[in-house]
Amino acid sequence: MALALVVHGFLECTRPKAERYRFRWSSSFKLCVPAVADLIATALGSVALLYVNVSFFQLARCTIIIYVATLKVIFLKFSMTGYMRFGIVVMSFAIVLISASCLASANDLVRTLVGVCVLLLACLTSAMQYVLEEVFMKKPVQTDKNDSVEDAVSNPPLVVIGMEGVWGTLLMLFVVMPIAYAIPGADNGHVEDFFDSIEMMQNSTTLTYYCILYVISITGFNVASIYVTFFLDAVWRSILVNFRPVAIWVTSLLFYYVFTNGTYGETWTNWSWLQLAGMLLLFFGTAVYNENIKLRCFTYPSQKQDEHEKTGVVSDESDDCAAPAVVVVATA
Repeated sequence: MALALVVHGFLECTRPKAERYRFRWSSSFKLCVPAVADLIATALGSVALLYVNVSFFQLARCTIIIYVATLKVIFLKFSMTGYMRFGIVVMSFAIVLISASCLASANDLVRTLVGVCVLLLACLTSAMQYVLEEVFMKKPVQTDKNDSVEDAVSNPPLVVIGMEGVWGTLLMLFVVMPIAYAIPGADNGHVEDFFDSIEMMQNSTTLTYYCILYVISITGFNVASIYVTFFLDAVWRSILVNFRPVAIWVTSLLFYYVFTNGTYGETWTNWSWLQLAGMLLLFFGTAVYNENIKLRCFTYPSQKQDEHEKTGVVSDESDDCAAPAVVVVATA
C-alpha cells in the first residue's frame, strides 16, 4: 500500500507545478485511523480463516456492503431509498443462509461458530475503514488558513492508500511484531518469529519472488479499490468486492477435483447447495441495491438524482466515472 505514494509522486511530476497536490501532514496523521482499522480487520480475518473454509470466508465478507451502508446512514447522514433497503434485507437473509450452510457442515460446531463470529467482526472493521477512507477523500480540506472553501481540496486516492500503508508498516514494525515476538508460541518459542521469516526469504529465491509478486498485486488491487471509493463511494467498492468469491470458490473446487486429486481445495457437499443458493440470493440483493435489477414496486430516481443518492456528489465528472462502473457490476 505504501508503494502507492511512489505512484502518486510519479504522476505529480507529470503535472504542471501550479496544479500539484500540496502535501498536508495534518491530514496524513488522521489516516492512521483507517490504517489501524485495516490492520485489525486483517488480523481478525486471518484468525477466522483458521476456523472456516475459504469459500465461506469470501462469501461472508460480502456483509461489508451491509455494514458500510448502515454506517453511512448513521454517521454520514446517507439516505437509503426503498429499493436499497430491500436489497440490504435480501443480502442479510443471504448471509444467514451462507452461515447456516457453514455451521451445518462443520465437524466442530463450536470452533466454526467462533470463526463465523470473528469473521463478521472483521467485516465490520473493514466497513469502518471504507467509510473513513471516503470521509478523508471526499471531505474538502483547506490547504492554508487563508484559503477559501472554494480553494479547499480533498485528499487524492493514492495519498490516502499510501499513507495508510506507511502507518500500517510502522504499526507492524514497532507495535505488532515486537508484541508477537515477545509472546510465547509455537514458532521457535514465539507467536511470530520475524527473524526466522527473513532468514527463510534469504535462503529461498522462490519465496522471495512470491513475496515481491504479492506486494505488487496487493498494491495494484488497493490502488484500484481506492479509486472506486474516490470516484463513486464506499458502497460501490464493497459491491465490486462481492464478485471475487465466485472465482475463489470455483478455483477451490477445481483444485480439489481436477488439479490435486483431493489434496488441496474444497469439497462439494449437500450443504454446498444451500451455500450456492445464498450466494445467488446475495448477488440478487446486490443487483437490486445497485439498480441493475429494477422492481416495479419501487420508485427509482432519475440519473442525476440517483448519483446524488449514492455518492452525495453531483457533477459532470462523476457522471462520466459512474457509468463504466455500472457495466462492471452488471457483467461481473
